[in-house]
Amino acid sequence: MRKILFLGVAIALVSTMVGLGVNAQFVDTEAALTRLEAGKLDLIVNGQNGVEVVNEFKCLKPGDTKLVSYCLHNCGCVDGYLDIEGITVTEYENCIAEPEAEAGDVTPNDGELGDVLRVKITASSDWWPFVKQLYDGYVKDLPASIEINEKLGALWDVEFIVEVYKWSESAADSLAMTDSVEIAMKIVLEQFND
Repeated sequence: MRKILFLGVAIALVSTMVGLGVNAQFVDTEAALTRLEAGKLDLIVNGQNGVEVVNEFKCLKPGDTKLVSYCLHNCGCVDGYLDIEGITVTEYENCIAEPEAEAGDVTPNDGELGDVLRVKITASSDWWPFVKQLYDGYVKDLPASIEINEKLGALWDVEFIVEVYKWSESAADSLAMTDSVEIAMKIVLEQFND
């Protein structure tokens, strides 16, 4: 009986060892984490963010040329396209001075400065192979929007220039005396998709 008992224990022990050997395996575990964060487009004008940049020129006269340069910078991590939207031209008569009245100005609510001032708008970047002319004409004829349609990559700069020039020296000059004009525009940076 001892032999049978010893044989049974030996069989059980061998079976357990064989079973453990069959179930033994190498294991290596690694962890992975995927974090997603949205990028941003962030257009800064002349180093300012979220602030309307205002330039004002007073006492303009026929023959004057004034230049305004804006540095547009995409400080985001997403490439974008530049466009100009919401361009509005607002003219003010301010008052009708004696020379204006003598020249025939009879419109107390309508300024004429936009009729005689020309404006040229250009954009350039070290990343573009050219200077892009966006508009060249009279202030009064500015369109409501201008498609620049050029890429402004992440961390790129664009020089945006508005030049008021060639106040046409004509008989209409006196009609614009004391008048003023405002040009408002919204510069938009939209996501660029390859």
